[in-house]
Amino acid sequence: MSRRHLLVLGIVVVAIVGCAAKGPYRPEKMATERFVVDPATCPELQAPSQFHIPVAYVEIDEQGSFQDRSQVDQALALVSEGQKPKYVVVFVHGWFHNAAADDPNVQQFKCALNNLQSIDDNAGEDIVGIYIGWRGRSWTIPVVEYATFWDRKNTSDEVGRGSLVEFLMRLEGTVKPTPDSQNKLMVVGHSFGASVVFNSIGQILLARFLLDAEKIPAIARILSLSESAVKSTDRAVEAANRMVQVAERLAPAVERAVAVAESVPKSVAAERETVLTQVRADVAQERKEMTQDMERISLLVVDHAFWRAAQLTAAVLTLALIAGLVFFFRHGGGRQA
Repeated sequence: MSRRHLLVLGIVVVAIVGCAAKGPYRPEKMATERFVVDPATCPELQAPSQFHIPVAYVEIDEQGSFQDRSQVDQALALVSEGQKPKYVVVFVHGWFHNAAADDPNVQQFKCALNNLQSIDDNAGEDIVGIYIGWRGRSWTIPVVEYATFWDRKNTSDEVGRGSLVEFLMRLEGTVKPTPDSQNKLMVVGHSFGASVVFNSIGQILLARFLLDAEKIPAIARILSLSESAVKSTDRAVEAANRMVQVAERLAPAVERAVAVAESVPKSVAAERETVLTQVRADVAQERKEMTQDMERISLLVVDHAFWRAAQLTAAVLTLALIAGLVFFFRHGGGRQA
């Protein structure tokens, strides 16, 4: 095997080995757990914690869709358990992380939940964690993984604009079913996870602003006018589209008409040139024939005049001869007698 083949094979192997798994890391029953942290997990602890804290995992793929929709149902069911008020903390990790059990963000999230539960003010509440996982790491090769910055940034935008919006709205409805509910909900994003949260919460807040704005008369009128303008614009666009469709249907006929119109002057010019050529030829023939006739007539006139002159000369000579004979007989005959 040549060096080139070995190099290509090496690159393929590195690409396959260096590509991070797409998950899900928490299928089926692994989507929820109750944990107890210890000093090995959280160095700030002196002894294992006394709290058993529930946590759920919801994973989103790179197109923004749930990797396993059952994770959503399990997370909402976990939040609904028990009678005590809930303090629900949603965490979205960032670049280089995922929902794997050994991911540092997962361990740190558990430590943060334990710290919240240990605060005296939260003693009357159950802390519930929800870890939002997405493919924050696409390559595992050192140094090379830093080249995925823009790719992971764009992926975080897609994750935030996808199914996570649905989950957060359903989660809020579960945590705060009424405005006076004592439950609490906090959403946290780290690194590109903040981009995920921003894109999700931004869409929810914008939708609510528009819904609330409709209740204010002045803004409602503006929205109504805007809606009317949009509808008018849509109708204008539809009319323009219909005109375009009609124009597209008429285009072949118009092209044929233009072609005929362009060909008519050419055909007329060609026909006119043909007629003029024929007329010129006829006039030249007529002129030639007329010239020949004039020549014949001239010859006839000359011949006739010459003949008449000869006849006249002959008549004059005849008359002179007769007159001479008469004179001769009269005078010459008298002398002889």
